[in-house]
Amino acid sequence: MVKFLPGRLSRPFCRPSPLFCCQVEAPMIPDYQTLMLPVLRLSADGETRVADVAGRIADGLGLTPEEREQMLPSGRQRILHNRMH
Repeated sequence: MVKFLPGRLSRPFCRPSPLFCCQVEAPMIPDYQTLMLPVLRLSADGETRVADVAGRIADGLGLTPEEREQMLPSGRQRILHNRMH
């Protein structure tokens, strides 16, 4: 089930994900603090590459390929990867 916020019909809420404790507004890349718990949960099994975790988190958030590739203004790093470290 997809919920819409009043007055923001173009920005639905994602379904709850087991990686996240609450619903996240889509499409957007959460901030560092919001991503911390999902990153820790995914890395609890041992050493993990950022690229592997980023893919699983992006899937959980329902990010589009374009959103996954968004770069910082400097153009040197993806926003999602930056917010995960």
